[in-house]
Amino acid sequence: MSLAVKNPSAESIFRAAEKLGLDPVLQKDKHHPARWFYREGRVLVKKIDRKTKVIRAIAEELKRS
Repeated sequence: MSLAVKNPSAESIFRAAEKLGLDPVLQKDKHHPARWFYREGRVLVKKIDRKTKVIRAIAEELKRS
């Protein structure tokens, strides 16, 4: 099963993390260093498990949405 989501927004990742109860924080003014000219934002979550498990859970929630 592919969990890839093409171009998810920070807001959609934030909503998915909220649904999972990860207590997310949305930082809209942040950007990736390689794409410094796009202020796409980032989402911080409490790490309750391994990073890969958290990312997989968010990806699964994004696919359901």
